[in-house]
Amino acid sequence: MVNGVLISQAADLVGLSVSTLRVWEAEGKIPEPARLKGNWRVYSQSDLIRIQDYKQASEKERGRSDAR
Repeated sequence: MVNGVLISQAADLVGLSVSTLRVWEAEGKIPEPARLKGNWRVYSQSDLIRIQDYKQASEKERGRSDAR
């Protein structure tokens, strides 16, 4: 039984691409999720909240730099 969602489902839920989630994880911008057998990423509800928070913060920052 999986307690969370896989990366493709997580990407859909937060409105990002799978590759963006992988890049942000590799860059340390979001925490590494738990892994299932086969090394599949599984995102918990708290992981999704942190991703959404980071996404909103980066969009806000981008908006500030665009206004300059």
